Amino acid sequence: MGEIAKPGILIFSDRGLAMRSLSSIFIGFAVSIAAPGHAEDAAKRLPPEVCEAKAKKASAELRVSSRLLASEVDYSGAHGNEMRPDVVQEFVDWNQKASAISGSDLPALSRTDLTLAETARRDAAVEQFQSERMRDLRAEAAAIIREADRGCPKLSTVDEK
Repeated sequence: MGEIAKPGILIFSDRGLAMRSLSSIFIGFAVSIAAPGHAEDAAKRLPPEVCEAKAKKASAELRVSSRLLASEVDYSGAHGNEMRPDVVQEFVDWNQKASAISGSDLPALSRTDLTLAETARRDAAVEQFQSERMRDLRAEAAAIIREADRGCPKLSTVDEK
């Protein structure tokens, strides 16, 4: 199924900060389980026990995501800003798709003799992958919160930028 992931793809130090921040946001949502609020339409409001169950489910899902992000940051910090092997594999898959696009000038991941321009393109690809991954994680958290909020008092507001 393509190239084998090669450890050693570096991440940028600000990724750890961004992941720590996202992890903190997930934890904040997870502990703010049924914050007082009002559903938009009282007639559509679900029974409190259903809302509590939805909030607990959302909290558990966000805690799992938070732990995953925290473990990625910890791994990165302990391994010279490298991605965890499973994230490297995600990047390899992403890179293969990006490389298959017509006009792509991404160097093969197996190449180690890159010019400065090729190194810059690879670094930009890693940065784009990280940005897309963070965007997807934020969207996933927002979807969990929206589902928990449906028919219940709002848990929180999620910024989907």
